[in-house]
Amino acid sequence: MIINLNEAFLKQQNLVAFNFFNVETLAAILDAAHIENKVIILSFGESYISHTPLPVAAVMAKEYSKLYDIPFVLHLDHATKVETIKQAIDLGFTSVMYDGSRLPLEENIKNTAEVVKLAKERNVTVEGELGYLNKEDGSDQVEIVCTTVEDSARFVKRTKVDALAIAVGNAHGIYKKEPKIQISRIKEISAAVNLPLVLHGSSGIHRSVLAEAFKHGIRKINVNTELAVAGCRGVYDYVLTHGAESRLENALSDAKANIQAAAKQFLEI
Repeated sequence: MIINLNEAFLKQQNLVAFNFFNVETLAAILDAAHIENKVIILSFGESYISHTPLPVAAVMAKEYSKLYDIPFVLHLDHATKVETIKQAIDLGFTSVMYDGSRLPLEENIKNTAEVVKLAKERNVTVEGELGYLNKEDGSDQVEIVCTTVEDSARFVKRTKVDALAIAVGNAHGIYKKEPKIQISRIKEISAAVNLPLVLHGSSGIHRSVLAEAFKHGIRKINVNTELAVAGCRGVYDYVLTHGAESRLENALSDAKANIQAAAKQFLEI
């Protein structure tokens, strides 16, 4: 069963959003959720469309929802184009993220509010973002521009989003040094907005820090890099072992097993 973000929070206090972009990643994530008996978020990034067309991603998720008894959210991640969001909603996505974090605050508020109005008509939940993170591919990991309490309160009041992604020392991709997550800032923003907060770039953050973040206002964490690296390691190890006799389907099977194991670790937090 595919549900929206608010429905998922009613079933489970905290959630993990895992990125998928093909059958192996999708099935591995759902296998982990089934084993751990956890509600999860299947997250498909706007940037993945060149790899897997959006209608294909939607159909895969819908068909797999018939094979598992675990409800999940089908979420469009880091969408910067309203046209993509409209298409995703038409295709059955139950949650969308409008990412206007690189825009001036007033423009981000205006665009996000328009997305909220559009989504609410279809019972689709909306995540917004404040504070600059690096590119979704993990590059250009410059100094993070942290989200302020004042901007958060203004943004939530005027946009009516269902969840807010914040920058508190987190970043996309592989961290170049140990991330310093500002738990105190999470507490302050949570008190000011009284809304589920989202931590992107959770791969590479120590599990104890993620657990602490969950205690103080983070309700959703996003995981991509650790799954991607685990999958690649599965393929790499398989090819090293089998050499010229390697077969793609078997390599992908090993990748899937690694992704499932990595996802399972996050669901145990």
